Amino acid sequence: MIASFFINVITSAVDPTLSSSDITFLLKQTKPKVIFVALDAVTTIEAVIDNLDYALTVVVFGETQKYIAFSDILASYGDEIENFKPSTAENLREIALICFSSGTSGLPKPAAHSHYGLMYSYANNVHSAYNFGLSFGFYSPYWTLFSHGLGTCVSQGTTRLILPKFDASNPWEPFHHEVTTSVLNVYQAIKLLSVKKPEGLNTSSLSTLVLTGGIISNDQLLKVKDLFPGTLICNVYGQSEVAGYLTQFRLSSLSDLEIFCKKVWFGWYWTARKFV
Repeated sequence: MIASFFINVITSAVDPTLSSSDITFLLKQTKPKVIFVALDAVTTIEAVIDNLDYALTVVVFGETQKYIAFSDILASYGDEIENFKPSTAENLREIALICFSSGTSGLPKPAAHSHYGLMYSYANNVHSAYNFGLSFGFYSPYWTLFSHGLGTCVSQGTTRLILPKFDASNPWEPFHHEVTTSVLNVYQAIKLLSVKKPEGLNTSSLSTLVLTGGIISNDQLLKVKDLFPGTLICNVYGQSEVAGYLTQFRLSSLSDLEIFCKKVWFGWYWTARKFV
């Protein structure tokens, strides 16, 4: 997906946790030419392919005899890498990324994002006062949040911490690294309350913890804040149809910080009402 940003390829993603019928429905809408698949999701994709009415090239991350192995297309061809230049979009209004709605009001619907929209979301992130020195979040490429974080780090030349998946029995795993900004959904944040914080764990590097994906109660939020002394904790609200966050506190704005510090509960509903 990172490479697609540099060669001007329209990218879309489906989550391997979705059912084969849901993935079939999504791929029938976007009709991709190539799909990159994790090894443990091959069986699911094979069931999907049988129900598609178009040809689909499958590239597998891992060993495969039946499909194209990702390692096979990583071969270097002479000086091609050294002379590589990113492809330039002819029109910033062209589609760069397709995401899908959550499906809360019916079946998921595709939402197309332009180069212009993504660039704006990255710039907005850069000016948000978040410290992207080492950022982290358990979010799937299926959601716009993935592109939001990836594009910001690529444009700024900063680092992302990548872990395979969220482990509910060990939710503190990311914070054994010197993460500066982290994005967690409410479920992941609440799991921190049910698993004791490791003795001696130093989270002083974490300047901002962003909570998203739902509502957190006053009591729960205060308990999460106690786990991260000195860290700014705030909620953001986004939609698949909107590039980047829809509502958020701008930590670079003194007026937003004043509201931020006065209001204890930063649930997305209150935030949306305050700023929309």
